Amino acid sequence: MSQLHKTTTALVKRASFSAAATAMPNAVTLPEALTHEPPRINIPKAPTVAATKAKESAPVSHARPYTAVPGPWGMPVLGNSWRFAPLVGQYRIQDLDKVMKELHINYGKIVKVGGLIGHPDLLFVFDGDEIRNIFKKEETMPHRPSMPSLKHYKGKLRRDFFGDIAGLIGVHGKNWALFRQEVQQILLQPQTAKQYVPPLNEIASEFMQRVHEMRNENHELPANFLHELHKWALESVGRVALDTPWLLVARWQ
Repeated sequence: MSQLHKTTTALVKRASFSAAATAMPNAVTLPEALTHEPPRINIPKAPTVAATKAKESAPVSHARPYTAVPGPWGMPVLGNSWRFAPLVGQYRIQDLDKVMKELHINYGKIVKVGGLIGHPDLLFVFDGDEIRNIFKKEETMPHRPSMPSLKHYKGKLRRDFFGDIAGLIGVHGKNWALFRQEVQQILLQPQTAKQYVPPLNEIASEFMQRVHEMRNENHELPANFLHELHKWALESVGRVALDTPWLLVARWQ
């Protein structure tokens, strides 16, 4: 083969390769998945505080009526009052903790005891999350039944001393809200509570020592031990409320 023929053949092959390389991007069909942009993932935005509050305040369509709340059945006329009556009643008001435990076991997390003569219905909530929701949705001036004896004492017998300031117990509505605004700035501060930890711990330690000394040979406490608890509570409350140690004249005696 002559040198001219070899050169011509090489040029033809090179030209063919160049043409193929130039045409390749247009001739090769890529898969459809590679010719489109990848789909974008829409990440939902976190709900705002306003949206969350609006959702919580919106009416719940599937909420059950108050009449559907489970609870013990009441007798005609007497209702459920007989359940707390001496001798015939199944509940003892002195053992309210046992009463609530039995209601929780028999009826669930929300229990209603209605039909009480001279008393509004009792609604017990035994679910921590629901209790939190109830307090979060409470108004600024809630209506709480007051103690009649305490209300009479502060409002009539000793009105000369208390005046219009009856405290947090025994009042509700506007008077309660105004008084709470005055004291919450101090009482709700952690540093205020911390300063009473040492004296209250001292009282508790002395009380535990007395409990140890009161036990008999069977390591049992006397039948009137409840009075000792009252003394401990009085000493602790007096230390905080009156800022006075050694409140009792004969301490633990």
